[in-house]
Amino acid sequence: MYKLSFWSNVKSFLTGDLNQKWLAKKVGISPSNLSMMITRNTIPKADIALKISEVLGVSMAALFSNESFSSYTDEVGEHDFSLFLEKEVPSYLIPLTSTHVKYKDESEILSSKNFIGSIRILKDMAKGFNPTDLIGVHVKGDEMIGVQLFEHDIVIFAKEHRSSNGLYAIAIGSGIFVRRLEFMMLKNEVSIMSENPRYTTITTKLDDPQLTILGSVVGWVHVHHFNR
Repeated sequence: MYKLSFWSNVKSFLTGDLNQKWLAKKVGISPSNLSMMITRNTIPKADIALKISEVLGVSMAALFSNESFSSYTDEVGEHDFSLFLEKEVPSYLIPLTSTHVKYKDESEILSSKNFIGSIRILKDMAKGFNPTDLIGVHVKGDEMIGVQLFEHDIVIFAKEHRSSNGLYAIAIGSGIFVRRLEFMMLKNEVSIMSENPRYTTITTKLDDPQLTILGSVVGWVHVHHFNR
């Protein structure tokens, strides 16, 4: 009974770039070993099963449950957590990118090779956006404390989505940062601002080769440590 449900549930959480190869790397086993376990429907050892649950951000009970998970699209899974909560809370598993990226051109900045993990977000956070376009990134430094964004918090942004002035994830050189942008389209310029008076505003051309606007911020998750 559990054999039939375990790998089926695991695969329901693998979406897009968060695939079997990614899972094997995060768990610390070879992709061929993982593929063999799935093909043979072999339940992994307890330590491997626990690591899989930790990487996917779900409990062991969820992976061994006979309750099937509903799917929002072919790429992003929408999961029902009514097994653990009194009220159903649909969510998405989205990739988490590194704040230090390696790339040869802009198209590689948000490629899977720069992903360091995943984060589960509530469905409501993705309202109005295609969930396959959402990516998470950690906040660095104290530049955004004015909007209650602290170091280690995770910002969720919609890649390639640009609407108007507001919070954006941007790449400058090899780093990814969160900043407030104000666009001056007639001058073909953009002002890059922090939310901390200690830092000055930088204005540059929209086509500055050192700047890549990755996407607008749609929400964030507080994970920083509070001082008591």
